[in-house]
Amino acid sequence: MQLLTVFLLIALSGIPAAAESGASVATIGSKKYDSLAAAIKKVKNNETIVLEKSVICDQNLQLNANKKYTINFNNKTLTLKRGTSLLVKKGKVTFAKARITHEDTKGTILTVSKGVTLNIGNGTYKGKISNAGVLNISGGQFASLEEKTDLESTLIMNKGTMTVSGGTFDGTQCLLNGTGATLTVKEGKKGCKFSSKCFCTLLNFGTATLEGGTYISKQDWPIIWTEGPETVAKTTVKNGTFTSEWTMLESYGEARVTVSGGKFTSKAPKQSDIAMLLAFSGNINVTGGTFKAKNIGLYGSDAKGKVTVAENVQNAAKTKGKEVTIQHLE
Repeated sequence: MQLLTVFLLIALSGIPAAAESGASVATIGSKKYDSLAAAIKKVKNNETIVLEKSVICDQNLQLNANKKYTINFNNKTLTLKRGTSLLVKKGKVTFAKARITHEDTKGTILTVSKGVTLNIGNGTYKGKISNAGVLNISGGQFASLEEKTDLESTLIMNKGTMTVSGGTFDGTQCLLNGTGATLTVKEGKKGCKFSSKCFCTLLNFGTATLEGGTYISKQDWPIIWTEGPETVAKTTVKNGTFTSEWTMLESYGEARVTVSGGKFTSKAPKQSDIAMLLAFSGNINVTGGTFKAKNIGLYGSDAKGKVTVAENVQNAAKTKGKEVTIQHLE
């Protein structure tokens, strides 16, 4: 009876029980802890917590140690129940060998607070991520669990500072960079690949700089959509490989897009009023890069937008035409 009471208390408290009686769930050096939460409370600067057992969390798991430390998930699985998330509240934390998933296809697996730094170098992450701090990703596999076709199903929502130098990202929409947020994608050793099922690979309302990576859009949406006042919404493309079933870059609401490099290929069907580069009240300036499309033109704008493409880029572009006229969207 007493043993049953203990397990009931553990379940109600949201602390994952060990798989075997007396077995530790996490360790710090030679010290053993019966839950990951208990280890987080005791961790010191520059220490590593090792997860020894796969765990299921039925309450939010808070990482609130204001320390610099690593969690080695040791290829064990952390499963979050409906309505819960892993909340990174304080500190400078590094994740290694993680396998984090959510039982709710709409669930958010990671929420990074303002003032926090989270480094991810490998692992598997299935579910949505929200960042308001500093998020550095140099590797790993990231995937959405849902097939929902709206903007709420964005794989990673960035409201802080985010740097990506490696990893694969698969979602309905891979990245949403919010107003005031900063996103940088670098051409790291491991490479970056972003693949969207229904919407853009990047919807940018802040500042985004793309220095490399592979971007694939599988539906009739642009690879990158930039929107907002020109003092706020800026996308800079320096390099990368971009392949779309529709357009490449679209600019709205006075947003500024500049392109100095990259390889752009559109597989869009024949359309008279779309092009690879479209400015709906925004601005796009192209000084470099290569552009290839079989059925659509190179660029277009409405009365409130402007696209400027360097002559050498125009001459080298392989499209059916140079410029199209588009209708302004109110």
